[in-house]
Amino acid sequence: MSSKQSNILPYAVAAAGVLAIITVGAVFLFSTRKKKITCDSSFLFIGDSNTAGTNSYADMLKSYCPSARVTKIAEVSMKTDWMLEKLKTELKSGRKYDVITVLGGSNDIYGDGRIDRAEKNLDEMYRLAKSSGAKVVAITPPNKDFFPNATAQKQQLLKDLVKWIGTNQTPDYFINLWHLSARKDYFA
Repeated sequence: MSSKQSNILPYAVAAAGVLAIITVGAVFLFSTRKKKITCDSSFLFIGDSNTAGTNSYADMLKSYCPSARVTKIAEVSMKTDWMLEKLKTELKSGRKYDVITVLGGSNDIYGDGRIDRAEKNLDEMYRLAKSSGAKVVAITPPNKDFFPNATAQKQQLLKDLVKWIGTNQTPDYFINLWHLSARKDYFA
């Protein structure tokens, strides 16, 4: 495991349980009668290390809902351009999903020091997912206040991205993982 992976791994593991419960809760509580989401639904999770981990929120959802059909397309350190291309490929395959979750953007900020590409890519992913007929769950990157490589500039960009994701009208559901992971003891 590289040092980059080991620095990020605590975030993925710490947030997984909280995020799984919130994802399940949001999807079940706010589903419309028209297309009810249940444990028998199909889920596609697109993301970075927070999604890729073996104990990620996607895996936790599968443990809570064993009959759920879960597909996870995620890799450590991947940016939103990679995620977008993977989503396009997956949707072109003809597979259909009831719910598509998207979590990404922090690697764009930590790699490029900007959010414009992340916003553009995330927006396109939300629109593609929605046009496929799926319910779309937008999840913000986790809080990085306790991340060893955090800088004031990158933290501000992350806060701006979190705000942008929260105000984007395309997703059906919004989960503010930034806010939910704001406790230092989650990253001990």
